[in-house]
Amino acid sequence: MNSSSETSPDALGRRFASRLQAILDQMRYPATPLDRARMLSQNLAIDEGLASTLLNGLMLPDWDLFLGICSLTKCQPGYFLDDSLNQYPPETRLVKPLTSGENIVVRMPPRKGRSWGPSSAEWTYLRSKDAMGFGIQTDDFVVNFSGPADAQHVAVDNLYLLGVRNRYEVRSCIEVANGRAVMAGPRASTDSAEFLILPITSALTVDSDRMNSSGIHHFGEIASLLRSPDGMLATPH
Repeated sequence: MNSSSETSPDALGRRFASRLQAILDQMRYPATPLDRARMLSQNLAIDEGLASTLLNGLMLPDWDLFLGICSLTKCQPGYFLDDSLNQYPPETRLVKPLTSGENIVVRMPPRKGRSWGPSSAEWTYLRSKDAMGFGIQTDDFVVNFSGPADAQHVAVDNLYLLGVRNRYEVRSCIEVANGRAVMAGPRASTDSAEFLILPITSALTVDSDRMNSSGIHHFGEIASLLRSPDGMLATPH
């Protein structure tokens, strides 16, 4: 920030409102103020008066509402608040809990030759209750991302977090061939229970219908671990 005046509530409110209006324009919200406030209030489940107040920059939203706006617009917090949008690191992701807990924000460094999934990818985390293999310890935050339900790609040597019926487990993809992805458990074993076969399409995406029928309710590529209590990021490989 260049001066203390730029961090005042009034200045932040005006900046927030300006960028909210801009992204709503891109989302083809109604142009008239009343219709825009009404549509925003419906999508956020808030009062029309509050929506109008936010759109006019008269106040900043509380934290929960702010995260709801970020989710609705698919914009990161810095888009609304940073002095210069160029200062906001594009690798930053809003990560939501899979089970319970608060949202967290992490910055993922670029991966050479690969992206962190499509812009529509949903980032989530699971706090492990027990050691899960692959170096994942109790209380680690397992950060993962998943694409649209019908477009989750798989690749050999990647780690994936699977929700299988009433529990979560980690698997490594060890083979992708002949319309199937072979997912191995953490133990070096030839036990057939340690291997899970998922059907894939020619585009190397998981067949979501057959995955769901197999009792798998979550399938996400593991990006990193957030290790408790020192908060250091480390890859799980």
